[in-house]
Amino acid sequence: MSVVVRFFESRGWQIISALALGVAGMLMFSPAFHAGFWTDDFVFVELAARRGLGDYLLYYFDPRNTELLWYRPFQGLQWWIEYQIFGVNPMGYHVVNVAFHIANCWLLFNLVTHFTRNRVSGFVAAFAFLSLPRLTWGVSWPGVADALMALFYLASLSFWIAYLEQGRRSNIVFAWFAFVGALLTKEMGATLIAILFLADRLLVNRPVSLAQLAKRYLPFVIVLIPYVLIEYEVSRRGVYVGQVAYGMRAQSLANLWQYAQWLAFPWHIDAPWTLIAQGIVAAAALYWLAVKRARAVIFLAASGLIAVFPVLPFPFALDRYLYLPMIATMALLGLGFYAARAHFTTPRWRAALAFGALTSFLIWNSATVYDVADAYTGFVRETRLQFRPIFQKHPTFPSNTILYFIEPPFPTPTISAMMYLRYGANVYAYGTDRGRVAGLRNRDAAFVYHRDEQNGWQELVVAKKSAARASTSLPAQFDQGLELAAFEIVSDRVKRGEPLALIVYWRARQPIEKNYTVFAHVVDANGRIVAGFDSQPHQGSAPTSSWRVDLMVADGMVIPVDATVVPGNYMVEIGWYDLATSQRLALLDAQGQPIGDQVIIGPVYVDE
Repeated sequence: MSVVVRFFESRGWQIISALALGVAGMLMFSPAFHAGFWTDDFVFVELAARRGLGDYLLYYFDPRNTELLWYRPFQGLQWWIEYQIFGVNPMGYHVVNVAFHIANCWLLFNLVTHFTRNRVSGFVAAFAFLSLPRLTWGVSWPGVADALMALFYLASLSFWIAYLEQGRRSNIVFAWFAFVGALLTKEMGATLIAILFLADRLLVNRPVSLAQLAKRYLPFVIVLIPYVLIEYEVSRRGVYVGQVAYGMRAQSLANLWQYAQWLAFPWHIDAPWTLIAQGIVAAAALYWLAVKRARAVIFLAASGLIAVFPVLPFPFALDRYLYLPMIATMALLGLGFYAARAHFTTPRWRAALAFGALTSFLIWNSATVYDVADAYTGFVRETRLQFRPIFQKHPTFPSNTILYFIEPPFPTPTISAMMYLRYGANVYAYGTDRGRVAGLRNRDAAFVYHRDEQNGWQELVVAKKSAARASTSLPAQFDQGLELAAFEIVSDRVKRGEPLALIVYWRARQPIEKNYTVFAHVVDANGRIVAGFDSQPHQGSAPTSSWRVDLMVADGMVIPVDATVVPGNYMVEIGWYDLATSQRLALLDAQGQPIGDQVIIGPVYVDE
């Protein structure tokens, strides 16, 4: 056993550990290498492919860009570099993301080894982090920036600790540049300044005056303040932030509790064993915090909770956001192994039993990661298969074609990028999730897609011309601040048994308290309804009480026209009513006086 211990403490063990982490990581995540692109991945590739370098850098680095959801220029830079190397081959992007994950494990190995002076403890922490099943989805998905952000994060912390212990000013420079890299990759990087301060005061804890302390952190504060202002402004105007209602509320405390539970015990086992395991871990942590007052434990526990702070304002908790916080948990696991190291030397049977249990646990972790990566690959392929009927029907499209999706399964910039990779630069996708008029007839060709009862895509060809007009000038004002800004009709001629489809564009001119129902009725010359559509917007998923003031909402109306409808000319009546009372909202004139309760669009012709 002493020979084994000496080997563990040798430089050879460090080299073998690095190789083991690299090989194991690539093997564990190998199923994901064949997953292809998914959702945001397509958008990143399309942006890199469509834009020249100058325009591309301006897109990501200019905070005035209104298309940005978040300010993550280094993530954009990463995708541009990868596109120059890999083009549209997704495997390279997957391999790079896994390589970032392995590099983070290596940095974690060095940090835990540094403070415990025990390489086995460092390896346990690193390999547990490498093979943690809960992180598999984020590592397998190239569009997630957490691995790159954590790489900057851990590098900055490593350089900072080296500076605090050795006093070499070059390490401050390296720590600062890595800090900036973390900030410009993902929002969680903003928590790094607190982690650097905690490492200073808890891990190294050397005497320093208040003035020296302020001077020490001034370079970080100087860059953090403008970053926070930029990030706030970019996220404030982002549509996604408004859609998910990002903000501190009571749900934030529930999110904190959920993240704390996951951090305490991140493995999934059947209830009630998960709760029991979480309780045991929490009790052990409290013992080390309250009784032992272990500075390293305090630092890691605080680091994990601080790292989740930026995601608490979301109205949900997702384990995908745990990549950075989970580093602290795995470091705690390494410290726990270090604290129990005495039991691994005598007697030998106990050491062998403990070593066997640990090895079995890590092997189980690795096998689970492989299975989850394989499941991820299958899921990604399934999401792409729903578009196969379109690909099969259209080997090519005319140039300057727009494909419009009513209630798309994921954001249409993603679908547009997917179509770009399939058909080239002259095919675009749009949908009801976008807050702008599509301009269907401004293209050389246009197709509208909607779901049928079997959830398959049905295609409608947009007619080149349409004689249908609104009975009142647009925008038309309804009571309660609802405005019909514009509409687009797929065709003003439909066959019996086929649907009549419109895209209507609404705005809320004031906050709306109630959830109103929109109607679109096809009526004959006598006002008799022959076909109709009644629903809350977006099939109930976008109630009017959730609308942001002045933000345009596109809504697709697919009105089934029965085969019994008599051929002839018809009109479409569009308006709103309160479902609870059936009371319609009034249509208002320029002076705010009621002039009816509907906008009439037509004529439309029903053919044989």
